[in-house]
Amino acid sequence: MDEDETFTLYASHSVWQSEDDFLNWTKSDAFRQAHKGAGEHSDIYLGHPEFEGFTVVL
Repeated sequence: MDEDETFTLYASHSVWQSEDDFLNWTKSDAFRQAHKGAGEHSDIYLGHPEFEGFTVVL
């Protein structure tokens, strides 16, 4: 975890069967419900979350 006197960096990790599954989830009611009210605490964040996606290559 990256941390200093001004911030702590947190990461969330999930695994999807496909990129389409992930994209469909971001358009779903479940996504909206999971993220509703997310902006209510914007005063404690340095900025908007930054998405980083990775593709597994075997």
